[in-house]
Amino acid sequence: MSAISKSVRNQYLEFLAETGMTRYEFSKRSGIPESTLWSLGQKEDYDVRESNIRKIAQGMGCLLYTSPS
Repeated sequence: MSAISKSVRNQYLEFLAETGMTRYEFSKRSGIPESTLWSLGQKEDYDVRESNIRKIAQGMGCLLYTSPS
């Protein structure tokens, strides 16, 4: 697992704990299938795709900056 995936996993789990949001609610909010979120939460070696990192950040209410190409 990459350092980024590990960080995303930790932030996701902290977010759920702090907000009391369920995996189902976060799935609806982020657009990520609940099964993918289950894998992220349960499998310590789960490698998160870049597209899902963006969706997780948006689901947590984070604004992402992308530089113009």
